[in-house]
Formats: sequence, structure tokens, C-alpha cells
Amino acid sequence: MTENAPVAVVTGVGPGTGAAIARRFSRGGYKVAMLARTRERLADLERELSNAKAYPCDVTDEAQLDATIDAIRRDLGKPDSTLYGVGRHVVVAETDAKALDIARRAYPKWRTNFFWLFERHGAAPRVGALYPGTFDEVQALGTAIAGSPETVRNFVRADSEATGANYFAPWLAFGDMALPEILQSVELFASEVMPAFR
Repeated sequence: MTENAPVAVVTGVGPGTGAAIARRFSRGGYKVAMLARTRERLADLERELSNAKAYPCDVTDEAQLDATIDAIRRDLGKPDSTLYGVGRHVVVAETDAKALDIARRAYPKWRTNFFWLFERHGAAPRVGALYPGTFDEVQALGTAIAGSPETVRNFVRADSEATGANYFAPWLAFGDMALPEILQSVELFASEVMPAFR
């Protein structure tokens, strides 16, 4: 690794968004500290990226996170960029009522599929409590939103302020959402929600 390169810390690195963000910082010349709950999730990516280092860490454990940040400072230097993001189920439609109708229908199908393999093997995912049985319940937890562009903008703003997140990853296609519903949600999110955060 280049000694004077800036340091980026990416939390919650998995095979999707987190890995893509780590690769992007790596291509940009950063030394990348990749955090995930288990080293196994990070092993292949650590081999792939010569300027990245894996740090097993549950970021919800404050003592563990503090120790990990200390290790990153020792190993790589002071972090210059820390990405902390949240992923949320999001449906955007012309009205709150229409978006909720879609989400209430689609979410249980997604949840059934998400839990299926765990249940088949008599196990439960660690994050199972984050995904109760209905969309209304998950929305009440503050981890999902269905609404008009204005409702979703307000949610994203409040969620980012409450969590300190500096990126927001909406899950705009889930369950049995029909392609036109997905495309409309993506278009409304891109054209009427995202511009408020540039």
C-alpha cells in the first residue's frame, strides 16, 4: 500500500454495495479498511484489493468499533473518509396510499423468500427482528418507507440525520412488485427525491 494514500473506512461490507464501494475507493488510490461482522465475508475481497485490509467488527458494539478504529489508525493511518450507509425498503408512487398498497402487497413475499432457507434449516437470521411480518410493522421500525416523493424525501432526510448515514441505499425492487411499479418507483426516486440531496 502507498504510505501517503488517504484512508477510507467502509462498514457493512458484503458482496453487493459495500464491496462495490470498497473497490471504488481502491481504484481511487485509497487504503481501504473494510468492516463486516466476520472475516470470511471479507477474505476474497481482501485478496482482490492489494490496498485493502479486512477488520471483523460488529459496528453496533461500541467497544468493538472503538478498538477497530484504533487498529485502522495503527495499520493504515487516520481515516479520511468514512462511509456509513443504510439500506431501506422504499416504494415511491404518486400518492402515499398507492405506494403503501404496493409495499403492503410486495413486502410479505420478499420476507417469505428472505426467511425461507433459514427456516428450512431450523435457523434464524441475526437480523430477523428487523423484518417483522408486515410492511406497516417494518415501516414503524423506521427501516422502510412507502409514499409520495415528498414523503420519501422527508423520510430520507430524517433517517440520514438520525443515523448519521452519509449514503442511502434504497431497495426499490422487492417481493412481487411488477416491473412498471419498480420502474415508476426508480424514476420518481431519481427525479424527485435524489435531487434534494445533491
